[in-house]
Amino acid sequence: MRRITKRDLNHRMAEALESVTLEEPLIVTERGVEKWSISLLEPSPKTINGLEISKPATNPDALLTIKPRIKSVAVSDVLDDLRDDRL
Repeated sequence: MRRITKRDLNHRMAEALESVTLEEPLIVTERGVEKWSISLLEPSPKTINGLEISKPATNPDALLTIKPRIKSVAVSDVLDDLRDDRL
């Protein structure tokens, strides 16, 4: 496995992630001590593009039909309430 220091990882993150994608996992060291490992996620039925699915939507189109509940209030009433708080 390839090793990289924490400082080098901070400076060359894109290059490090590309090497993980193309080659092998990375071991990240801090002051010479191995602390972290960076590797690709194994594809599984519970992930899509590396994101874990905890509870699939039963009706994804329902999100598009939700309408916000907005109560119309006069701006002058809101301003009066705010001014009362300062007095």
